Amino acid sequence: ADCCLASQTVILPRRWWLLQWLLIYFRRSLSIMAPPSWSNDPHDEPSNSPHSVANFEQAHHVDSHVGKTVGGGMLLDPLTLPPSAAPVSNAAAAVVPKNNWAALPASQESQRTRNPIRAVVDPIMADYRKNSSNTEATPTVPSKPFISLALGDPTSSGNFEPCPIVQQVCTTSPSLSTDTAGYVNALGTDEARQVIAKYHSSWKNPLVGIPSRSIDVDHVLVASGCSGVLDLVLKALLDPGTCLLVPNPGFPLYQVIAESIGARVLPYNLLPEMDWEMDLQHIQKLIDENIGKVRAILVNNPSNPTGSVFRLPHLEDLVRLCNNNCLPIVADEIYGDLTFDETRPFVPLANVALSSSLSSSVLTESITTTASVPVIACSGIGKQFLVPGWRVGWAVFYDNHVQSLKPVEHGAKQLAQIVLGASHVAQAMATRVLSAALPMHDNDGSSPSSLQAEMIMWQRDLRDKLRSNAEVVQQSLSKAPGLVVHKALGAMYSMVTFDPSEFDFLSSSPLDTATAGEKLSTLLLQEESVFVLPGSCFGIPNAFRLVFCAPAMTLQQALDRLVAFSQRHHVGGK
Repeated sequence: ADCCLASQTVILPRRWWLLQWLLIYFRRSLSIMAPPSWSNDPHDEPSNSPHSVANFEQAHHVDSHVGKTVGGGMLLDPLTLPPSAAPVSNAAAAVVPKNNWAALPASQESQRTRNPIRAVVDPIMADYRKNSSNTEATPTVPSKPFISLALGDPTSSGNFEPCPIVQQVCTTSPSLSTDTAGYVNALGTDEARQVIAKYHSSWKNPLVGIPSRSIDVDHVLVASGCSGVLDLVLKALLDPGTCLLVPNPGFPLYQVIAESIGARVLPYNLLPEMDWEMDLQHIQKLIDENIGKVRAILVNNPSNPTGSVFRLPHLEDLVRLCNNNCLPIVADEIYGDLTFDETRPFVPLANVALSSSLSSSVLTESITTTASVPVIACSGIGKQFLVPGWRVGWAVFYDNHVQSLKPVEHGAKQLAQIVLGASHVAQAMATRVLSAALPMHDNDGSSPSSLQAEMIMWQRDLRDKLRSNAEVVQQSLSKAPGLVVHKALGAMYSMVTFDPSEFDFLSSSPLDTATAGEKLSTLLLQEESVFVLPGSCFGIPNAFRLVFCAPAMTLQQALDRLVAFSQRHHVGGK
């Protein structure tokens, strides 16, 4: 009161005003840094306290919006103060409590990650369970045991047992508990990488006139299953805005990984009338339409979901196309030697690429040991030896003469350091299985040991059983009107296509046609308690995939129900 008159404002010394602003600044800084619980403390300073920041400003006529005193006092430029010192109004401070938690947003990558199979299957199964639990009698839920022909796990039904050495490794390896207790190299154990390199280098088939191809252990990368390997490889290859060529129909994992990165997939057609061979003209068209964006082509052989195995001349045509377009190949060969038609053996794409280079007149003598087209072969122990739960997969980088893959291989190895690969225990067991399988793999004519002879017999029995089941599917569904079964030559899948206009629960309208496979799968489950995966899970609408790994009686029972379903709903088939 002594320094402020009604008709006159006394301008205080500059130091005094700076002191007051510093006081405001530090009090607000402490308020911002205070933990949320402080706001609920009964001993907290009330808003009407003479020592509160708001009342200090009001008592000293501070205009918090422009940073100056009222009535001609000293002007202060708010830009000269730290940003945190910028005053806020009492109203704003009152409506934002310090402990006001909100939902945290998920990352963009996680939001881009979407599994098409789950999006299709979950609603179908949820509806089935809802109807099955209904205590009231309903005609859509049959009194038949549930049979699934949908899960791609050869061990789930108990019809197929793992190879014999798996039992031996699991029961006669007391040192595993100590030898594998520690961390493992991010690229895989030395022993696992060495035996994988030998396994791939020893491949030969007397029926196929192409050479084997050796690979150095430094170019082997071990990860958690073949899906884990594909994740590393594709993340090292792709960037947001780039493209990956993928088969259609094809396994949806490729799309899931690519889109999670922010890349796009370009589906290329597989031709059902040509045993699901690749449409090479369509591949070239996609490359021409996306010049500079396509990073690689993914080839799945033997195929999930079609069960096809590509002919050697067809693979050679693909390699020539890739060479002309400088396009690397990612080969998903998880089903590898799991073929059962002697006229259509499995041939590794890396070997085909080398053979094509050796026969090319363009190459000079100095580079005849390397291929022109780089290939990243992705495989694993899960499907060929029936231990998918072990989760041991690997990538083998077959580079060309100019080392086109070197940066990508380095990138994949960098990414592998995040999770340190597959389990140490699983890698140790997989090493022993592959070591015992080497003589079986190279067909060198040497006399195998008793265990190796047992493994050879096991593999033959496995192929015979898969061949028999595939033939049962073919023969049984030939009686189902409106269904076209495409012969399976490898893996454990049959693809069945149909014309929606031939079934009474479908129409020819585009809307219905787009979800025809889902409607058929849903109704088949409701009426016959048989579950198959709709073709939309794999990019093809008017189809479904079935797995033929169930025991013979169970498989036949499911097929009989499918035939009855088709006869009941096929137009003119009642």
